[in-house]
Amino acid sequence: MAAGLLCLASTTTALAATGESRDAITVEQAGAWAAHIADHPHDYSGLYRDAGGRFVLTVHAGRDRAASLRGLPVAQTQAAQPRFPVTVQTRSRSYAELTAVRDQIGNRHGAFGQTVGLPAVWAIDTEHNRIRVGLTEITDAARSAAAATYGDAVEVYETDPFTPATKITERSEPVEIVDVSRSDSTLAPPGNRLLDGRPYFIGDRILSVRGNVVVECTSAYHTNDFWRVLTAGHCFNQDEQVYQGYFNQNDRRAYATASLGRVASVQWGNDQIDGEEIRIHDEVETTHTFWTGNVTSPTSAARLGHSHAYQGERVCSNGSVTGEVCGARVTGVDGCYPVGDVRVCGLDVAQSDDGRRIVEHGDSGGPTIAYGTNGASFKGIISAGNVGPGPGDGPGDRMLFVDSWHVCCTFAC
Repeated sequence: MAAGLLCLASTTTALAATGESRDAITVEQAGAWAAHIADHPHDYSGLYRDAGGRFVLTVHAGRDRAASLRGLPVAQTQAAQPRFPVTVQTRSRSYAELTAVRDQIGNRHGAFGQTVGLPAVWAIDTEHNRIRVGLTEITDAARSAAAATYGDAVEVYETDPFTPATKITERSEPVEIVDVSRSDSTLAPPGNRLLDGRPYFIGDRILSVRGNVVVECTSAYHTNDFWRVLTAGHCFNQDEQVYQGYFNQNDRRAYATASLGRVASVQWGNDQIDGEEIRIHDEVETTHTFWTGNVTSPTSAARLGHSHAYQGERVCSNGSVTGEVCGARVTGVDGCYPVGDVRVCGLDVAQSDDGRRIVEHGDSGGPTIAYGTNGASFKGIISAGNVGPGPGDGPGDRMLFVDSWHVCCTFAC
């Protein structure tokens, strides 16, 4: 997939300072640095934010350190914006080398022995300059095999598998689609994620009906031309018609305010990202406004920019089932993961700080968001979580999301 994708960042301006001294940066600048590192993986080892809120930039020991520091982008920020100190450190492996090890692991499951479960997670750990491999079962043989094959470039640990966060309801009879509008519906409070209206917001519940099967997901982003809606690639099939609305469990009907459009492009599995593009109908109007708060909350915020996620960043999930839930920390970046029965790449993993549920079935396709002094930033598309086959199964305190860098490289945000 996108592991080999080169998506060039915008032209950068050199920092005035050189050498060891770094000016403190804002969270918005950190996102720009993360994107620059992804575009120049041989020069750097990564960027992360530690538990104390300080940023640590790691540069590759084999490159010209001063040149790497001068090449970092400078963002225009207001003086009043909070800034956080930056420490510069040297690492032995570049981001490119870490990516190569990550990809090798994905192609060589057998390196961990024949008696252990397949890896559930393998992602870049920029803080420790290695790949963390989460296995569904840990044995001494797995640890020995990892050490013999990769040395200290890999750490293995036990983890839960990830399940696509799609909500699928199967009935014994065909499901009726009831055409409603936001103004006349009494099924849900008007003007929220479940039943929206023109202009449609980001974070809406969206669905398709396949005879007796209803598939529900969440909209993640409206592209700048406003003719395309992005969501998770595993949600809907190529050319399938997608509605805005929801399935009512009480009367077993699907209620829709409109047909948004048809799926025009799908990326899913085979080392691709988990994303798709819905080409909307002429009469449908969208906006960059996105829903905030819980599922039926009428609150919203104005606009989403987009930026690369980095390890240690604090993010919010924003699915149409759990609603907006903040207080998660990015613990791994740019990984490849088994999601269901396929492998997906370009994914970041986020863990709830306090054990709260941040993902549930139906949240697939929703936006992952980070808030900064310049407002909200789109960090990626929700893909999967440590959730079971049924609603409420599994803790749901860990999720995978497609990094916005890969999303926008693929679909041109």
